[in-house]
Amino acid sequence: MMNKKFIYLVLFSISMAYLEASVVVYLRKIYYPAGFRFPLEPIESKILIIEVGREISTLLMLTAVSYMYGATFRKRFAAFLLTFGIWDIFYYVWLKILLNWPQSLLDDDLLFLIPIPWVSPALAPIIVSLFFILYYILESRTKVENHSIKPAAIILSATGTILILISFMWNVNERINSNSPVEFLWEVFIAGIIIWTLSLLITYRKKEKIMATDTLKLGSKAPDFSLEGVDGKTYSLESFKDKEALIVIFSCNHCPYVKAYEDRIIKIQEDYAPRVQVVAINSNDDVNYPEDSFEEMKKRAEEKKFNFPYLRDETQETAKAYGATHTPEIFLFDKNRELRFHGKIDDNWQDPSAVKQSYLRDALDELLAGKEISVPETFTIGCTIKWK
Repeated sequence: MMNKKFIYLVLFSISMAYLEASVVVYLRKIYYPAGFRFPLEPIESKILIIEVGREISTLLMLTAVSYMYGATFRKRFAAFLLTFGIWDIFYYVWLKILLNWPQSLLDDDLLFLIPIPWVSPALAPIIVSLFFILYYILESRTKVENHSIKPAAIILSATGTILILISFMWNVNERINSNSPVEFLWEVFIAGIIIWTLSLLITYRKKEKIMATDTLKLGSKAPDFSLEGVDGKTYSLESFKDKEALIVIFSCNHCPYVKAYEDRIIKIQEDYAPRVQVVAINSNDDVNYPEDSFEEMKKRAEEKKFNFPYLRDETQETAKAYGATHTPEIFLFDKNRELRFHGKIDDNWQDPSAVKQSYLRDALDELLAGKEISVPETFTIGCTIKWK
């Protein structure tokens, strides 16, 4: 089922495109009654300022809806590119419907005024917009939230962006005052698109699989620990020796994925008590991430009324012993404390009502029924553990 928020985002973008196109219809009626063409007609300063304000407002509105759509910077950025891409493409669709313009995708257009005018054939921004939509698609299909962006991808992306901006803004004053067709640096533009493509290939060329590694394979014994909980007690594996199953969750305070799953974790402990025990361990560096300090852990546990121990792994040795890399990351052990399941809680961290497969619950049901676990490993999903 398609995400309702995604549908609303698309509808907003298409509607914004209509508003933008309708304003352009009025402007062209005033300044280009015989049809839009180069050289451009001079626009009075007051109208020019209003136009700049309109462009800024448009970008702010696209930013605002993208911020509300996503829970992390990467998701918000991808949503912004999606809204921008749909808006820009439908802007030309609406202009075609309302003005029968452009006659050709090679017709020249004035794209933006910030910080200086951008000029190109209509085809160029449409290509950029299609690329933005592609980025969103690739990002939305990514199973793991990885905050360590590859430096090569950043450099390539920045280089491609600079080349594309150069193609839009070079020698702009002369181009505005020239006759159509206006000269455009297609070679520079295409080079920028190719470099962008290389950046995407580096970032998304393969799916990142974070499964049980050599550190802790399925069937391995649970590494012991001795960690202080927010309740002032010290816990180890021995503390839960009477439980038929033990769920060790590497967690934290600040990660949006953890926050999205907290109520579900509380419910799992409630539903499977007294046979199963959940234990959450926070191993994050609390110097660079003060929200994950022991004091903040106490506040979070109290606020959410955790019904399971919440432990502090100050040295990070426990996380390393388990081979944990993300939050939340799940390790399910049987009564002999052998690893039977490793991965994520379910298949939809954003919307509990849209979950189709509850990996952890299914594994628990099968384990407690004495059956073989049908899905013993999944991709982990979440924020990376913040190492010291």
